[in-house]
Amino acid sequence: MQIGICRALHTFHHFVLWKTFLNELGFETILTPNTTPEIVEAGLKIGPAELCLPVKVFLGHFQMLQEKADVIFIPRLVCRKVVGDYYFGCPKALALPDLIKALFPSSTEIVELIIDERISSEKMAFVNIAGRLGRKKEDALKAYQVAQAAACSADELTRRLETPIHIFNELKTDPYLSIPPGFKIGVIGHPYLLFDDCLNGQIFEFLVSCGAKPVVFFPTEEQIMQSALTKNVPNWYYELELITGARQLIQDESIKGLLLYTNFACGTGSIVNEFIRREGTRKRKIPILTILIDEHTSESGLKTRLEAFIDLLKAQRH
Repeated sequence: MQIGICRALHTFHHFVLWKTFLNELGFETILTPNTTPEIVEAGLKIGPAELCLPVKVFLGHFQMLQEKADVIFIPRLVCRKVVGDYYFGCPKALALPDLIKALFPSSTEIVELIIDERISSEKMAFVNIAGRLGRKKEDALKAYQVAQAAACSADELTRRLETPIHIFNELKTDPYLSIPPGFKIGVIGHPYLLFDDCLNGQIFEFLVSCGAKPVVFFPTEEQIMQSALTKNVPNWYYELELITGARQLIQDESIKGLLLYTNFACGTGSIVNEFIRREGTRKRKIPILTILIDEHTSESGLKTRLEAFIDLLKAQRH
């Protein structure tokens, strides 16, 4: 059986875990290619206007998979437990399986990975999905153990390379590590925006061409747990990850400015970005630029704003 996975949203976090688990159970996985303008356009036509751009892009990827896979894998992260408290997934991504069923009523069969640690552990979520695919519990537990080890190794490499793209076996070089240090700009955003070449506006290449070194911080589990212990942190899991990374960048005196890269209609982003902005101002008065993208964002307009921000940072250095 061939199981399709959409290269969108949190696949940029968990692809190694999902792929390894399914492969260990004997399934072949099919990953959609890099996002193209055609995939974006397809998602825009299918999705209601109220959806954010990344979810619309997911819909475009799903449509592409329909005739290629026997079953399509869709995650539903409801909540995770972090140091005694519950942290929820993005509301729009959480509803993805329901959205797919509503928009594609006669589509290819889907199989949901439902993670809700108020009810059971992540391990049991994987055991349950294996059961729905006709595999035994003992086989699922072995596959989960192998997948967890592979995901841990992949996460370590992501932190070292400052990019998750290697998880798709497509990273040919270390593009940012080779840039001499000295003029660093911290970049904060969800990996599915920053590392999707069709959504990131080529910001990394542009920053490098302007003499800056973009730095993306991927926190460890221990750092995320420490961050969760602080007061007034929003109870959203992936946003906790962003806040933790932002805090590390704010503390780093070699980081001269922060770039918040986000998308229009992101409900959690409107709160979390303000949270990061206030922490950055209160703790260091570090310059922060927020880039808010949608399907109408022009590359030239984006680069003009980045160029002005870099000029400001350079002026402050003298």
